[in-house]
Amino acid sequence: MGVPLNAGSTALSIHEVTVFSTATSSIIIDNMESSQSDKMNGESVGDKSESKSLNQLNQDVKKGKSPRGIKRFDKGKNTKNLPDDEVTFTDNSSLYRNGTWRHHYGHKLTKEQIKYLQQNGWKIPNK
Repeated sequence: MGVPLNAGSTALSIHEVTVFSTATSSIIIDNMESSQSDKMNGESVGDKSESKSLNQLNQDVKKGKSPRGIKRFDKGKNTKNLPDDEVTFTDNSSLYRNGTWRHHYGHKLTKEQIKYLQQNGWKIPNK
């Protein structure tokens, strides 16, 4: 929905905001909230994952802030042995981030573990 200004330039009107774009730069005119600006620049706003890094998850384990039964989190190395991030439980069962078991010794996930893992980007396997 652009209106040609001259060769290589286009004006767009989006919600009463006019954007002039040339091959080398963009000029935004009028008041625009930062979220609108981010959306126009191709960034998704509000879609950023709230999950913690593996280091933060391991800090939670160390400080006793993670659910009982979680032993540690390991970074995946994109290899055959460790293709994805992994959580290890105190019974030595381990679960990849994609929801498949690496070692499953009959571990039953608790509601607290399921909630914690899902909040931090883990898929939960079917029962």
